[in-house]
This record gives sequence, structure tokens and C-alpha cells, in this order.
Amino acid sequence: MSADLLLLIFLLTPAAHAMAVGATAHVPVLRDGANIIFAFAYASLAMLLIHWHQNGAQAFVALARPLPTAEFSFAPEPIGLTAAAAFAALAALNAPFAGGFFRAMEDRAPARAQALIALSVGLACAACLSANLFTFLLCYQAMIVASFPLVAHYGGPEIRRAGQVYLGVLLTASVALLLPAMAWTHGFANRLDFVAGGLLAGRIGPIEADVLLTLFAFGLATAGLIPLHLWLPAAMRAPSPAAGLVHCVVVCSTGALGLIKVSLLIFGGAMSQAMIARPALICLALGGSVLASFIALSKDELKPRLAYATIAQVALCTAGAMIATPVALFAASFHIVAHGVGKASLFFTAGAVEALTGRTRASELTGLGRRMPWAFAAFALAALSVSCVPPLAGAWSLLWLSAGAARADMIWVAGLVLASCIASFATLGPLAGKALFGPAPAHPFVRPDAASVLLILPVAVGGALSLGLLFLIDPLSQFLGVRLGP
Repeated sequence: MSADLLLLIFLLTPAAHAMAVGATAHVPVLRDGANIIFAFAYASLAMLLIHWHQNGAQAFVALARPLPTAEFSFAPEPIGLTAAAAFAALAALNAPFAGGFFRAMEDRAPARAQALIALSVGLACAACLSANLFTFLLCYQAMIVASFPLVAHYGGPEIRRAGQVYLGVLLTASVALLLPAMAWTHGFANRLDFVAGGLLAGRIGPIEADVLLTLFAFGLATAGLIPLHLWLPAAMRAPSPAAGLVHCVVVCSTGALGLIKVSLLIFGGAMSQAMIARPALICLALGGSVLASFIALSKDELKPRLAYATIAQVALCTAGAMIATPVALFAASFHIVAHGVGKASLFFTAGAVEALTGRTRASELTGLGRRMPWAFAAFALAALSVSCVPPLAGAWSLLWLSAGAARADMIWVAGLVLASCIASFATLGPLAGKALFGPAPAHPFVRPDAASVLLILPVAVGGALSLGLLFLIDPLSQFLGVRLGP
């Protein structure tokens, strides 16, 4: 098998996954089995793509050329491959969890949700592996459209309004801001390829750089910059397997990855020209991170609290993309993985709690860790990691981001990064403490018979991954170093 064929199979697998789930929708055992098998096959293909890339195989697939200077094409590179592999691996872990959750909640349309989750993850991975801005934009917008029905999954007037906010904010930003930024980029360079060193390097001046960078930063609204963040709290109307993996991890991280690629491969050396937009966007990202954490503290509903915590933590990726030194870009790329693992683990616990106890509020978690010790041990590890508490993996993002800021003569950024991480810890840390050490509730379970291995095992594995990610830091730094430099 050639590398090109492997890449094509990887790109097409999510469509086959969705069709297999749809075809077995009325037989729960076959449906969940197909969902799990395809998800693990997809993750295996992602790991195989990384292995082949490390061994020098350069894959490239061009599916169409709608414009003379714009191909619909895909070419894996280390940053995109890392994000795609993380999404695929977490989707494999989410597949059994989704099966257990939907069974416990007696969901009326589990096959639809599982198929849309597969398509959303697949389109996000396609965006990660895009060879140019044109392909990225198409996959990015398709991901938004595919993930929208998950927000409206349960139906009802309020949920439909939430879906309208989700789709309205994200599509409006991509059409009104991201599309003009892409068109203007094409006007400067006469092409849209991701280029080592930056497509726009040496082609634009300070004013153009400031305006273009601002358009890209807000056009990629899934990165959660305030005030274009309202789509994510609205998305928390989705079922936990979708709200966690799709909206808080995959959709958010795809926007952050887009900013990293724009910084490194579109602007490159031209980032130094954006002398106003860069510091302003860093302040907005990190200041918004602190604000989002304070808003999260005011939320008693667990999923909205985790949504605002996501906005706070993905801001570190945005800041790294704007700082744009190799160390800061590595910090941002690594934080996509660390945050994804941690946030997925938090939602696994939240979903298990909802399915087994019927509790959905932060105030209702007190002492529940004494009844569900493994679940809340995983929750505690994940909360500490995404809050950048040493020595867990998220803390290395904090360290490298601060070091990258120092190399860019932005010492002040380190203070904002530290404030952001302290605020994030205040949002999640006390929840784990109250759950593990508070007085145990007398009758916590409403569905004790629903605690299937499909629901419980991913919770434990997610917590282990939050700890085990420490051992992947060095291999990841070497793999990403191919693109980012020393």
C-alpha cells in the first residue's frame, strides 16, 4: 500500500463509519459494535500515517481542482498529523463511552448521534491534514455543519435556539471574516498553499499584516476568542459524548490548529509585521481566559462550566500561535493534545455521573467520589492537567509558552499565562476536592444497573491517559521539531 492510498483510506473511513452505524441502527449490539470497530480502525490508520511519515513517506492526495490556483488536496505534516491522531484516538475512546451512555439514558436516536460524531471528527481530521487554506476552509465549514445537529439532538424550542446560535456564530464568522482573509491572502500570493517559512513572508507590510491576522483570528471562531465564544455554551445542549469530544475538544482544537497553521505556514516571518494585532490578540486571548474562568465559577450546571473552562484553556493555544516563536508554537501544538485528553476525561466523568446518578450540577457532586472513586480520581487528574498543574502534561504547555514569550521579548505574557492557569485551577480543582473528600451521599444512584463496562472503562482509561501523556512529551517534541525547528 502506498502512502497516498493510506491517506485516502483515512479520509474516507469516517463516511464508511457513519454508513455502517446507520445500517445497523435498529440492532443495538451491531450498531455499537460497528461504532467501536470503525473508531478503533480509524485511530489505527492515524497512527500508521504518523509511522509512515516518520519513515519519510510523504503522502499527497488531490481530489479536485475547482480553481486554477486552488486544489482540494491533502498533505500530512507533523502539526496536523499530531492533532488528527489525537482526535482519532480520543474518538476511539469515546465510541464505547457513547454506546454505554446512550443505552443508560435510553436515547431515542443513538445511531444518528454516533454517525454525526464520526463525521464531525473525520472532517476535523481532514481539516488538520489540508494542504492549503482552500481545503482547510471547506473541511472546517463542513465540520461545523456536521456537528450542528448534535446540538439540537434532544429537540425542543430552547435547544433549537441554541443550535441557531451555534450555527449562526460559526458560519457567519467563517463567511464574513475567514473567507475574505483567504481571498486577500490569495491576492497577495496568487496561491493558498501552506508553505514552510510562510506564504506571505516578504509580501505584506504592517497594515496588511495587522488586518489579515485579525480577520484570521476572529474568522476561526471555534478557537473561542471572546466575544465570539457564545457558540460553545450553546453547544452544551448536546449529549455528553458529543459535547465533550466533538464540541469542546475537536471543534475548539480545529480552530486553534488553524491559527497555528496560519501563524507558521501562512504568515511565517510576516508575523513580525503585525506589531499591533499580535500583542492585542495575546492580551485578548489571555485576558479572556481569566474572564472565562470567572464566568465558569458562576455556573452550577456542569457542562456549561466545562465549556467556559474550555474557552479559558484553548486561549493558551491562541496565545502560542500569536507569540509565534518555535517554542511557543510547540507549546500551542502540544496543548491541543494535553487539553484534548484532559477535557475528554472530564466529560467522560460528567457523562457517567449524569447517566448513573442523574446529577448534572457542580453543587451535586459533593462526596460522590466516595461512591465513584475511580471516576473522580480520573476527573481530578484531568482537572489538574488542563489547569497546567505540575508535573502533569498541561504544566509543560505553561512552561514552554512562557519560555516562547521570553524569547519573543514578551516577558509580560508569562504573568498573564500564570493568571490564566490559576483561574482555570480555581474552576476545576475544588470540584474534584469536594467530590473526593466531602461526605458521601446516602442514595446517589438512580441507574446502578446501567454501569456497564462500555460506560465505566473509558472513564478510567481517560484518567490514565492524563497521567501517561507525560511519557509522550519527548517523542512528540521530536516529531513536531521536524516542522518547528529546535
